[in-house]
Amino acid sequence: MIRGCALAARLTRFVQASPAGPERIVKPDFSPVTIADLCGQALINREMARSLGAAALVNIAEESSEILALPEHAPALRRAVDVLRSSGTWPDATPDELLGWIDHGAVPAQRLDEGHEPAAFFTADPIDGTRGFIARRQYSVCAARIEAHQPVYSVVSCPALSAKFEDGFDATGGAGTMYFAQAARGTWMLPDAAGTLETHACVRVQRPAIDADHPPSITFSVEPSERRVEKFERLQRELGQTRAPAQLDSQAKYAVVARGQADVYFRPPRGKDRDENVWDHAPGILLCREAGCVDSDLDGRALEFRGARVAGAKGVLSAPPAMHARVLAALGRMRSEGGGRG
Repeated sequence: MIRGCALAARLTRFVQASPAGPERIVKPDFSPVTIADLCGQALINREMARSLGAAALVNIAEESSEILALPEHAPALRRAVDVLRSSGTWPDATPDELLGWIDHGAVPAQRLDEGHEPAAFFTADPIDGTRGFIARRQYSVCAARIEAHQPVYSVVSCPALSAKFEDGFDATGGAGTMYFAQAARGTWMLPDAAGTLETHACVRVQRPAIDADHPPSITFSVEPSERRVEKFERLQRELGQTRAPAQLDSQAKYAVVARGQADVYFRPPRGKDRDENVWDHAPGILLCREAGCVDSDLDGRALEFRGARVAGAKGVLSAPPAMHARVLAALGRMRSEGGGRG
């Protein structure tokens, strides 16, 4: 999984550095996808299948080959193959192989909707924070192994996130960082988003303990919706004194909480009848858990990663234990005042 995410990170850097930059395709839900997203997923799947055996890979991921296989996107498919070859991440890639590896091991959505959830599976988001990637801000390459509805191994590669806190989130020109975690074995960092255990020494990530009355820094999106701004500002007011928010895209937010650069990962609910996606949270949640945080939805309920969804979760909260309890209490007061879920 580390090698697959490292290759995908290397490819994203190559695409960003190309004269044309990241080329967008608009998906049916009007969200953007780039050829780097699709190539990255193929690289992650291909590398995991190499280590597990192709037949063993059961995959629930964000992207599929469907859009790239459309006749009107044939030029994008040719460019995707060229990017894989030119970047050196897959020198002998072919169009058919690329399409096949994007979908390799995928569980059809219909089977998930019918309740046929695999007992264990991998999930991947080859570029989490696509808008950030396109705008040359923070983004991440993420993957996780799910067993018994919980992540047991995860990788979050952050190609634009410096290991030095003083660099801030706008210093995006360095080697980046990679984080990986294993249940009951901790969270670790590699000092290169495209590195591996063969090329770099890893460092244990353990966030410092903080008291409940510590002024927290809360993660916040760069381009939040008006509704999310309102929820965020209400929580800040309820908590009282807070520090400047950690404002960045993608699951890099989880990384900065895990390493102590921020204190609270806070995501308001997506809206009525809209569950959180498993690939948007499982990799990052495990980083924070193994670094010393606890997590829940905004009602305090445990998170369960079932198929493609975080089942029934009303938002997501992750923080050190005392701070987690304080934020839950603040959200409870907000609800009692008639403001709905925080």
